[in-house]
Amino acid sequence: MRTRIIIGSSLLAALGAACWIDLIIGRAYVSSALIVLIGLAALVEWNRFFSGKGAVYAGLLLTAGLACPLLEGGRIVFDWNAPWLEGLLVSGFLIVLYLRAVLAGHVEDGLDRVARTFLGFMTVFLFYRLVPILLLDEEGGGLAVVYGLVFTAKSCDIG
Repeated sequence: MRTRIIIGSSLLAALGAACWIDLIIGRAYVSSALIVLIGLAALVEWNRFFSGKGAVYAGLLLTAGLACPLLEGGRIVFDWNAPWLEGLLVSGFLIVLYLRAVLAGHVEDGLDRVARTFLGFMTVFLFYRLVPILLLDEEGGGLAVVYGLVFTAKSCDIG
């Protein structure tokens, strides 16, 4: 319990500092980088949680987890509006997972590994969708929206 309080307090302090810096800069660059780091930490934690029988494919999961922020960065920098690219990433990742399970000979627990790895990927894939919201330039920006979501979720978790 003590570790959870320390990590939660540290995360809230980091989020508060990132929000303050981003408000001074006028763009949400620090918050976006913090979201990428939190996503990668979540993938490492996901892998640790399932380390044992039926573990996830950690290398593939982390590689795909790194591809997600690159996709989001390309969407923002180059103004991509290509939903087919996301579909290609998700379906390509699923095909690679199945090939990995078949080639490794994971007959008994292969489907479990694929499902756990894919669920971890989709969780982070959807989490990274917060980055474009953060970089909105409208009145109040996306910072208020994302930080409102984070503080609401943390408040409900604590409550």
